[in-house]
Amino acid sequence: MPTWATSKVSVTLEGNSLVDASTSALKTELQKVSPFRSKFTFNDYGVSGSTISMMASRSATTDASFVTGKTNFLILWEYTNNVHNAGRTGVQTIADMTAYIAARKAAKAWKVVLLTALPRGDFLGSFYTAAQGEVELSYCNTYTKANYLSMGADYCVDVRKAGGPFDFTDVTNANNFLSGYYMSNPNQQTHLNTAGQALISSYISAVLRKIRL
Repeated sequence: MPTWATSKVSVTLEGNSLVDASTSALKTELQKVSPFRSKFTFNDYGVSGSTISMMASRSATTDASFVTGKTNFLILWEYTNNVHNAGRTGVQTIADMTAYIAARKAAKAWKVVLLTALPRGDFLGSFYTAAQGEVELSYCNTYTKANYLSMGADYCVDVRKAGGPFDFTDVTNANNFLSGYYMSNPNQQTHLNTAGQALISSYISAVLRKIRL
């Protein structure tokens, strides 16, 4: 398997609590898989509660992490708060993300890696029920998988990989949210534990390790 060197590659993570290093094990789990491994360092600008507009508001910091002379990847993981916290529809959320990616690529020559959205059963805002929000998130996921290139992204990672533990749309059935992958105390239906983030890292790895730089 290829291993990327920080001397040649820079990777920036941006998104919500599923990316935020203070609440998420994603960064540390990525350091266990190819093409990264333990010595690879990441720029992590994910912030809990973030929507796409909030990501845009700190874009100067994100763009400042771009290193001229390296291949720079920007890994984006945020649809869920845009829907549940901001009340945006799936159509609007796709438009928001497309505009965000366009702005980042206009500023810097990013290689954008776009992740789809997990099911969400709690920490809901006032705009949608879990089932209503799932309709909007499912739209985002279906559209992204078919059209990520036209959205400006270079790669797509489907976190609801067929046959995996997140491959479900019935968010009203708590039994679908397998406790082995979600945070406990209390048992959650949104935030992943280390095992959950390890699985997401493997999905990201499966896409990026095929890239020859």
